[in-house]
Amino acid sequence: MQKRIIYITFLFAISIAFGCMPKSNKSTTPAYIVTSPEVAEIIVLLGAEDNIVGVTTECDYPNILQSKTKVGTFSEISYEKVVELSPTIVFASNLEQQKLASDLKKMGIRTEIIYSQSLNDMFDNISKIGELIGKSERAKLVVDSLQTELKKITDTAELYKNKKVYIEIYGDPIMTVSDNSFVGNLVEIAGANNIFDSLPRDYSMVSAEKVIESVPEIMILTYPGMSKSDIKNRKGWSNIPAIKNGKIFTIEDINPDLILRATPRAILGMKKLQEIYND
Repeated sequence: MQKRIIYITFLFAISIAFGCMPKSNKSTTPAYIVTSPEVAEIIVLLGAEDNIVGVTTECDYPNILQSKTKVGTFSEISYEKVVELSPTIVFASNLEQQKLASDLKKMGIRTEIIYSQSLNDMFDNISKIGELIGKSERAKLVVDSLQTELKKITDTAELYKNKKVYIEIYGDPIMTVSDNSFVGNLVEIAGANNIFDSLPRDYSMVSAEKVIESVPEIMILTYPGMSKSDIKNRKGWSNIPAIKNGKIFTIEDINPDLILRATPRAILGMKKLQEIYND
């Protein structure tokens, strides 16, 4: 407890030392620091890229974000850099960024947590971000356009209802997604059946045996360093339908950001998933 008090005191001291608490921000121009690549992409799409003064290294799309000041990584930021940039709002994600957001709030820095667990969450969050940055009208146009494209996807989703899909987000240990995750939600909306509908966590470890037992017809690997031959050579996996029929797809076949990131590009991701289902 004493260490925690010392740490929070240190954070306050940083804010005071730099004289950059939000109240003393002399500029009337909004300044955003974005630690989530998903939110950064949405803010750019809504036309407020000039107001982004800092990002994490993972905020790499679109390219304009790569020229922004880096305040750290998704899992660890520099509080000193944040204070130096004097943001009016810091946009953070959930899960592992909860502590980061809590610390910033205790420093008196306005921090908004934006996290989409489903496609509907993403639509709501686009609208929320639009309100926060004064781009509500633009946000509504974006959401309306995305929902129009989504209808085209859902109109054909019935064609793929019997397809059993396995998503692997990491190989050592083996990790996959539940239906409660954003990725799992996309797989299902696009029409197929995610083989792990329920897991202890949205993104969770599973055993190789469980994958074998689930007999997936399609495998999608969303991370680098794993080839199709690597998957084929896993012990006991040779009889899995996806492997027997050559229905293994890697980052060479689908850009993982299209389904891993809760951004408008997820619509493109679902269209690509349907192409894979139909392959």
